[in-house]
Amino acid sequence: MFQSYDLAGKCLSELNTEMRFLFASAKVDGEEIARLVLPLGLDEKENARINGCAIKVLRTLKKDKIIQFYVNKEGFAVNSTEASFLVNKYSEFVAGAADDPASIYVKL
Repeated sequence: MFQSYDLAGKCLSELNTEMRFLFASAKVDGEEIARLVLPLGLDEKENARINGCAIKVLRTLKKDKIIQFYVNKEGFAVNSTEASFLVNKYSEFVAGAADDPASIYVKL
């Protein structure tokens, strides 16, 4: 039902390949929710770049209907529709998500 993945990629092409493989594997295993942990470090500029690349890949995957939706820290902060769904249905998996800048939750 739920799986957490620590991403290693730091550029768009690496993250794209890694996420596509992880989501394909997760769907075969019957997972519904995936938590992606971004490889963030101390450099804020680099962290913003990695986060931007990850969001860009996720937008493409959503457009291609590989994933249903994704929610990051900002989505939980504004209580988006997607974030509300995750909190209501999968509260045991997303506890503390609003305080974690390195995590992105994905509904497969």
